[in-house]
Amino acid sequence: MKERIAVPITLDLDAGMLGPEMLRLTGRQRRFVRLILEYPTAPLWKIMRHAGYGTETSSNASLRVMGCSLVHNERILAAMREETSRAIPRGAMVGIAGLIEIATDKRSPDRLKACIALADRGGFGPKTEHKVIVERTDEGRMLEFAERLANELGIRREKLVGPNVIDGKATKPH
Repeated sequence: MKERIAVPITLDLDAGMLGPEMLRLTGRQRRFVRLILEYPTAPLWKIMRHAGYGTETSSNASLRVMGCSLVHNERILAAMREETSRAIPRGAMVGIAGLIEIATDKRSPDRLKACIALADRGGFGPKTEHKVIVERTDEGRMLEFAERLANELGIRREKLVGPNVIDGKATKPH
């Protein structure tokens, strides 16, 4: 039994519906991008044949080789990224519709999870707090360490701690 690809009717869209990366491609290249995104697991030679590449006598192997070169073409890759980025928001809408469907089904065992997910994405997520503790260190000890390390390495202390260090003694304010 042969695997068939049903080629969508809307494969060739008018230029007004295409992004700049798709507009840089030829008609066959555009069909190739549409087909590979629509049927990512289909054999490459079939996608190539449906996109209009090869002849009736072209072997599957030669179509596969041509397809491999297209898959690595920078213009094709840019168009694939462009088309994928346009599809993601549509997919998000499908996901939200599914969440709403589950959240409104009182018999669904996942209703609570769906409700929490919708509330979270709607701006009513749990409040989080972060506690930052700043600890002061004995700067005198750190400067002594830097001095000792600089001497061992044979470099000036300023290389380690920077030029803005003022020699002196820290005292507690009154």
